[in-house]
Amino acid sequence: MKKIVHAAAALTFASLSTFSAASAGGFNQFIGFGDSTMDTGYFRYHTTGSTIDDQAILAAINLGATGGWAGNGVMNTTILAGQFGLSAATIGGGGTNYANGGATTVPNNAPIMPANVTTIQQIDN
Repeated sequence: MKKIVHAAAALTFASLSTFSAASAGGFNQFIGFGDSTMDTGYFRYHTTGSTIDDQAILAAINLGATGGWAGNGVMNTTILAGQFGLSAATIGGGGTNYANGGATTVPNNAPIMPANVTTIQQIDN
């Protein structure tokens, strides 16, 4: 049974990794919702609601950070959108990725970022 699962996983990976921008003719826009696992730089353009966090993000950007959450890496959303010849740019940067670090599904009393936008609000926007 394990061999079948491994073979199926390998086949799935191989078929997905062969997609190119040309084979994705049906997609014309990437829209992202979620938390930091999808965030491509939301707080670059929006306040976190915390002066300390805003200053830390600005300092990271000034030091050359270009990734999501003002980090230095390429986010999975950037890779996924790129596979279809699309951009995963954040909403503040002219794109359609609404995801932001620390987002929860619904409002809570102790958000990680005071100005956080929940996933429900992202979809409503």
